Amino acid sequence: ASVSKGMLVYEFIDPNKNEENEQKAMQTGIQPVIISSREKDQTVQKKAFLGAVIQLGEQTDIIPFMQPGAAMEYSLSSSIKKLSIVDKPVVAFLQGHGEPSLGAFAQVRNSLSIMYNIEAVTLSDTTSNLDNYSTLVIVSPKDSFPASHIQQLDEFLARGNNLFIACNRVNGDLSNAMGSTISTGLENWLSKKGLTIENNFIVDADCESVLVRQQQGMFSFTVDFPYLPIISNFEDHPITKGLEAVVLQFASSITYAGDTSLTFIPIILHPVNTVYNN
Repeated sequence: ASVSKGMLVYEFIDPNKNEENEQKAMQTGIQPVIISSREKDQTVQKKAFLGAVIQLGEQTDIIPFMQPGAAMEYSLSSSIKKLSIVDKPVVAFLQGHGEPSLGAFAQVRNSLSIMYNIEAVTLSDTTSNLDNYSTLVIVSPKDSFPASHIQQLDEFLARGNNLFIACNRVNGDLSNAMGSTISTGLENWLSKKGLTIENNFIVDADCESVLVRQQQGMFSFTVDFPYLPIISNFEDHPITKGLEAVVLQFASSITYAGDTSLTFIPIILHPVNTVYNN
């Protein structure tokens, strides 16, 4: 509150103090949960309301539940931003090179829509369609990028804009643990900038399990699948704050050998026992 210079006022209300507070909390959408605590060497179950109501003028946003131990700063700041933002910036998702449609990103869209508008955009061979955007997202392209599209990406970055790329270098096949190289032209373009997506798989003993069904009989069992590594080593960065672990599916390693005047921050780091399968 002090950092906001008096622009933020907060109040803690205990709904368990009286029935009126309890009813008011539930009417706003904050439902009670049962938690266990130790009192006098005994385990006692209590009813708790772990939510928040954020108000700005006549606008209200409800956080119905905050996970104990989780970073609540993001939830609170997102809610405040949601109420206070006037003109949402637009995040563009590139289409036209085999990328998934916007319908495939329901969870991402729900999260981004708090502070951004989401639009799909395609590139023309003759004119740039990126002039109205400051952030472009490219996810899992499968088809090649013509030279004119690569040039537009260069010009987009040269104007000081932001580019997020999530691309597969190798197409993994879960059924036989093999892969085939994906070549879109993006990998060569990134390599010229010092970012090399290696033609390999990250393989780790700390991994997810997959269900295997025997060809004969009705038996199923789980086996560790090293091509789905569990990564829990993160750089101290706002992007990874609050993350405990992520599971990667047929991921490739990335190396940087570019301009030393630029800052390269790897946010997800493989452990020392990781190997690469080329």
